Formats: sequence, C-alpha cells, structure tokens
Amino acid sequence: MKQIYNISDFDIVYISYDEPNAEKNWADLLSKCPWAKRVQGVKGFDAAHNKAGEISETHRLVTVDGDNVVHADFFKQTIEIDEETQGDFVFSWCGHNVINSLAYGNGGLKLWPKHIIENMNSHENDVSEDGAHSVDFCWMFTYFQMADTWSDVVVTATPEQAYRAGFREGVKMSLDRGVLPPKQKFLEQNHVKNLQRLSVWCSVGLDIENGDWAVLGAREAVCLTNLDEWDHTQIADYDFMQPFVKDKLKEYKHKTKRLNAIKSFGDRLQNELHFRVANLDAGASHWFKSVYQNPKRFGIMITEQEADKKKK
Repeated sequence: MKQIYNISDFDIVYISYDEPNAEKNWADLLSKCPWAKRVQGVKGFDAAHNKAGEISETHRLVTVDGDNVVHADFFKQTIEIDEETQGDFVFSWCGHNVINSLAYGNGGLKLWPKHIIENMNSHENDVSEDGAHSVDFCWMFTYFQMADTWSDVVVTATPEQAYRAGFREGVKMSLDRGVLPPKQKFLEQNHVKNLQRLSVWCSVGLDIENGDWAVLGAREAVCLTNLDEWDHTQIADYDFMQPFVKDKLKEYKHKTKRLNAIKSFGDRLQNELHFRVANLDAGASHWFKSVYQNPKRFGIMITEQEADKKKK
C-alpha cells in the first residue's frame, strides 16, 4: 500500500567523524532542521551507521554526511513509498559536488529503513566472499535513485579532505559492483556512467581552492588500483588511510610538484590503461562546470548490462 510521507516525519541523523567543516555544517543543519540528531566520532563506517539507526525513533531515517550542506527546501518535501514492495528500499538523492559539479549518489542524502541501517555489515565488517562490500555498501541493498539534488558535498575545506575525497572515488569507480576487474577489462567491464564520472573526477576542479588535490587523489588512486596492484580495500581502514594521506600531503606539498604529478599520473592513465582524462586548467574547469549536464538518475539502481537485458 502506497503512503505519502513528509520528510519532516523522519528522524534526520548527521554522521560526522573528522571532517574539518563538520561543526560548521552541523550548525547549518540545525538552523534548518532543529530536530536533527547527531552521531559524532564513532569509528568505522558500519559502526557509525548502526549507531544512527539505533538512536532513531522513526521507522525510517535520513542520514546526512559530515561534509554535506543540506538545502532548506529538502525538509518541505514529500515522498511516496509502497511499504509492501519498497519496505526494504534505500532511497538516495543526488549530492552536488562543489569540486566538479557532478551530482549522483556519492555524499547525497539517504533515507534508510531503520532495521536495515541498524544491522548493516559492509566496510570494516564485510562478510562477502569477494570483498565487494568492503569499499562501498551500494550493492548490498536495493537502492532507489531519486532524481533531485538536495545537498552540496563540500570536500575542499582542507587539502587533506580534498585529496581523500578524490582518492576514495578513484578507487570506488575503478570497481565493477565492488570487485576490481582485470586491467585489460577496465574499460569493458566497468559501468560506462562510472567511467564518465571518474574521468570528470580526474580532470575537473583546478578552479577552486584545493581542487587540484582532489584531481591528484583521483588520478593516483586509479593508477595505484589498476596499474600498481595496490590493495584497494585499504581505503576502508581508517588507521591505514590517515597516515597514508598525511604522507601524500608532505610529498606533494609544493604546487609545482603537485601539478607535475597530476600530469604524470594522467599520462599513465592514457598510455597504460587507455583511459581518457583531460588536463584542464582553472578556466577550462570553470567552463566545463558551466555547460555540463548530469545524466538523469531515477529508479532502482541497476547495472547497464541489466538495463540492456530489460530492453531485449
């Protein structure tokens, strides 16, 4: 039976750990949503989300990531849910990334069933045989992709935050349903939309402060994961990634070295992986964002191969 809910009917839970802009974003959220709850400083992706489910008093809850700035009108929206057929669905809205203007599920707002998020096992608690859930949880549940964008993903407050954001997406979008394809199958096996977004992550952003760090992180991650046999599951290990990123900040501290590294990694991607990226300066990045239109995103998340089967 279909029911119409107000977003304001649900608990809103803000999840933060060490984001440099977390307090600013939390204050902004409270100004728009005074009933919001918070999970702060819980180590581990699963543990933090499990805690969010635990403190929620409604049968569904909206999670807001620590780097998110939510649009005020989101809390005036309604959503229609068929509880009989969609009772276990996770509804995911787009998040607008300030680095490159991409808008998709990454960092966006999500409406969870309480029983799902309370018992989620991915990342540090991945029980899948192939490790597919250790990097992302999006293949574990039935995701319903919502077309609207109701938040801005602000991951440029510091070089560390920007590099980490780019690096994480560089790894995630190198995977096919959470599993790393063989190098020679990179272009063939990965979802075409993910490859397009990955190319944008690796090309756009030099027009904003710390945007070059995100481009560098994305390019280096794709090289390490696909060309250098780096263990990509380590991005889910906070104790490993924190010093790893700190070392990268020291290594690429000087802008000239950073820009040279961006160019060098780009050459490797094109020559060794045959993956097309563009070396866009600040002006070209700004132009791209002024003309680029994100593809429509609505409905149950399926692979392109599954979509082709349905057409046939």
